[in-house]
Amino acid sequence: DLLSLLDRSSTKDERDIYRALDESSWIKKERTPFYSLFQEEESILAILATDLPLELWALALIHCDRGECDTIYNHFTSRQSFVLREYKARYKENPPQDWDVISSKKRILNSLYRLKVRFEIQQRQEKVYEAAA
Repeated sequence: DLLSLLDRSSTKDERDIYRALDESSWIKKERTPFYSLFQEEESILAILATDLPLELWALALIHCDRGECDTIYNHFTSRQSFVLREYKARYKENPPQDWDVISSKKRILNSLYRLKVRFEIQQRQEKVYEAAA
């Protein structure tokens, strides 16, 4: 089915499928595409990158192009980037189970969602404090 295809596809293919879907599609309303991660603000990516294990990132980035990977690598130290690239190279030689890749993407998207909610709450609180002052 389409959800299964989207879960297993590269970010390029996922983006193409989302473009082809009608705006009223339930998939667009209910499923956050993994490629949307790379469109986030740098401050969000910087926090997210360092909050999650490198191996998780390596699994999730398997089907991403170099530019997308670099968007994430830029938030790591050079040692961390090296380790991340080594994990990816290992996964290219011995591909992980699809489920491991899918679950890593979902874990990252869930962490992204929680982080964005936390930021929204913080911004609302700051506005309340400013208004009260």
